[in-house]
Amino acid sequence: MVKTAFYVIAAAMVLATILLVALPLWRRSLEQSRRSGRPLAVVLAVLVPVAAIAVYGIVGQPSTLNGVPRQDPAQQQLVDALTKLENHLKQQPKDTQGWLLLGQTMAAIRQPQAALDAYQHALDNAPDNVNAMVGWAEMSAMTRPDHQLADHASDLLHKAVAADPKNQRALWLLGISEYQHGLFAQAIDHWKTLQPLIGPDSEIGKIVSGQLRDAEQQLHGQQAQATDSSSEPGKAATTQPGARLPVTVSLAPALASRLKPGDSLFIYARAVGGPPMPLAATKRPASSLPATVTLTDAMAMMPQRNLSAATQVIVGARISHSGQAMPAAGDLEGESAPIRLPVSAPVSIVVDKVD
Repeated sequence: MVKTAFYVIAAAMVLATILLVALPLWRRSLEQSRRSGRPLAVVLAVLVPVAAIAVYGIVGQPSTLNGVPRQDPAQQQLVDALTKLENHLKQQPKDTQGWLLLGQTMAAIRQPQAALDAYQHALDNAPDNVNAMVGWAEMSAMTRPDHQLADHASDLLHKAVAADPKNQRALWLLGISEYQHGLFAQAIDHWKTLQPLIGPDSEIGKIVSGQLRDAEQQLHGQQAQATDSSSEPGKAATTQPGARLPVTVSLAPALASRLKPGDSLFIYARAVGGPPMPLAATKRPASSLPATVTLTDAMAMMPQRNLSAATQVIVGARISHSGQAMPAAGDLEGESAPIRLPVSAPVSIVVDKVD
């Protein structure tokens, strides 16, 4: 949900990708834009990464907002540049580079469905374009409530890595897809390929190293379980009762006026210092607030990663105006401090901050 490795790496990689797709468009638009100010692609290439870094820098740190709307002096320039780009693409729908730039821009400002649509246009024009394949796969996960990189996304990522074996985003996302599906050996292989490309001692490299350690632990557990099952075929399986985490969620009175009809409430628990996927999550109408739920292992996004496997978690709640789990500007949220499991009483969450 928030403060995840997925978003951190996406933020860091978006600058390089935007610049790559912006340069060809910049060359085409330079002459047309010379009299009207900064070229379109330059405006986007400069403003969007700055916006993206700011956005991802506050993800997981909603206390920096304290309910006060943020004023971005570059906002109007970005809106104007986007409008010009969209108008350009209406006139030139075969401009693959333009669609890629729009997709990267929409991804950076957290509009995943618009980004996905743009990448689909790019793929329609150029089915073998690596940036289009990787962008489509990433945004398809962002538009899903479970953030799964499903079959078609996984196929595109395999195709992208085959075409460009050193594509950092493709290697990272393909590893995430494989991890989600319990293919830990394959995830380890792709993340080990990624490590030297980004530098293991960099901040992003440390995140990848953490993911690698987790995948290796999961693989060892998977192998041990398979060995136990094969060595004792007649032994009846035994299971421990699944973990249960009761949660109560309320909305701060100061934010009651921000609740809109049709808003969705996401309640989740994530491992402290763990990988990006929540250990358990549930969705319900925000109109049900105040709400009481019990998070269980049955709500895990991956069977191998659930509440029973954790010792400390952070519990959070997010009210989404879009109905999507992907955080967006204007969403309301609240999170707990780290909590040691099991708990003896319900965890109380107050939604008291504006994203």
